[in-house]
Amino acid sequence: MPIDGVFIHFLVSELNASILGERIHKFLNLNPTDFILYLSSKKRLLISLDANHPHLRLTNFEAMGQPNHLSSFLKKHIEGSIIHDITQYNNDRMVTIGLEKRDELGYLHRLHLILELIGRSCNMIFTDENNIILESYKRSYITDERIITPRATYTYLESHQYNPFTLKEIKLPLEGMSRVLMAEVDELGCLDFIQQAHLSPTLIEWDQGSYFHAFDLPSLVGKRTQFSTLSALLETVLTTKQQTSQLQNDEKRLEQAIQRELKKTQGKLQKQLQEWETAKANLILRETANVLSSNLHLVKKYQSEITVFNFYTNQNITIPLDPKKTPSDNVNYLFTKYKKAKRTIDTLSKMMEETQSRILYLQTLLRQTAHATISDLKEIIQEMHPPKGRSGKAKPQYLTYQDENNNLYFVGKNNIQNNYVTHTLAKSKDIFFHVVAYPGSHVILRGSLTLKSIENGATLAAFYSKVQGVCAVDYTLIKYVKKVKGQPGSFVTYTNQKQTHATGDEAIFQKLTLITSHKES
Repeated sequence: MPIDGVFIHFLVSELNASILGERIHKFLNLNPTDFILYLSSKKRLLISLDANHPHLRLTNFEAMGQPNHLSSFLKKHIEGSIIHDITQYNNDRMVTIGLEKRDELGYLHRLHLILELIGRSCNMIFTDENNIILESYKRSYITDERIITPRATYTYLESHQYNPFTLKEIKLPLEGMSRVLMAEVDELGCLDFIQQAHLSPTLIEWDQGSYFHAFDLPSLVGKRTQFSTLSALLETVLTTKQQTSQLQNDEKRLEQAIQRELKKTQGKLQKQLQEWETAKANLILRETANVLSSNLHLVKKYQSEITVFNFYTNQNITIPLDPKKTPSDNVNYLFTKYKKAKRTIDTLSKMMEETQSRILYLQTLLRQTAHATISDLKEIIQEMHPPKGRSGKAKPQYLTYQDENNNLYFVGKNNIQNNYVTHTLAKSKDIFFHVVAYPGSHVILRGSLTLKSIENGATLAAFYSKVQGVCAVDYTLIKYVKKVKGQPGSFVTYTNQKQTHATGDEAIFQKLTLITSHKES
């Protein structure tokens, strides 16, 4: 966890230099765990109690959540107050924002907003000048030998460890030290690199992960990105993590929803197949009715079955009868069941075709959710549940590549994008690429048709269709491509196609430049 006590030490110094003396104009919550203080200089201080990354930073975010009990209480009590100081308790992940506010009679009061930024135990406690708790994000009773509840006296959580900024020599255990910093201490055998460090917010990235801190760590190997402030570092890193987490959650929920719908549709097809088989078996009743009709004179009153010669098979057949019906009514009953079976087969054949198309469509959506971006997922959700009351549709976020010869390649990654690039964006002389017999990406080439551009178009089609290994790719003029009417998704038919092969190897089109699709004409 990079946001350790040492990081907080430098962050507190940075915030003191930036927002000390600022007036709090508004206190709002961004969501149930994140709160934003709007300051007089138009800066915004974000306080996050998210258990994964509890922290505070200056931000550009706008508050938009519904007020909760804490935000409503603090809004009333701290709006209009001045930030007097920001302090860290020892070298732990506990920060106190000291506030000053005058009451109706003009008397000055000191208030404290205490942030315990400690993983799943993170909390925000609001106290008066006597450290009496007025309200808190979480309430607890006799936890860590403390009581966190209104009217109780607040005491800091003690770590009983050594503050590395006050030591002349190493004494263990060290307070507020991440594992990476402890490894550095073990290797160097001193605390100089911490005590003498200068603020230099750094993000270090490598293939297996990343690490960030208030200063550079030369022992870590990776790509380095420097930031002007710790808040800018946190804004970039944690926003990216949040978007990645949101993407994974959205992808999982969408995939589960599609899986449920797919399972339901497959069950529907199974029932239709069973009905179809039953109806098909009842088609023989026409012959049975004809045989019975030819032998009506042999049927006796109250007879439950009769065995007669079947002139269709040249064998005897036993025909069940309803003893309550007349012989003629039994014949009519068999003809009625035959006609119903025939109608059922005609109806079910069309219904099963539609159900199979629906299954293919849902299976296509499942493939498209894999590795989709946030905008891609939103488009898939929009496709499944079209928004009501909107007159116009936003342009989908398809991809556009450009090669060294200025050829353009438009790539659709889902049905909405596929339909747009093929049926709206593409012109009659553009070239359409698609993996053979596989529901995948539509790729449109606008430019010269050469061996290289064919290779690029085919590779893009294979890569974004997530096909494994070598696959066949068709390509043809867009004027020969037609959408399948009545079929959900982006299924098309085409003619006059030629065929090539591709592997979906990203290295083949690495020289292509990815440009913004909205600039295309």
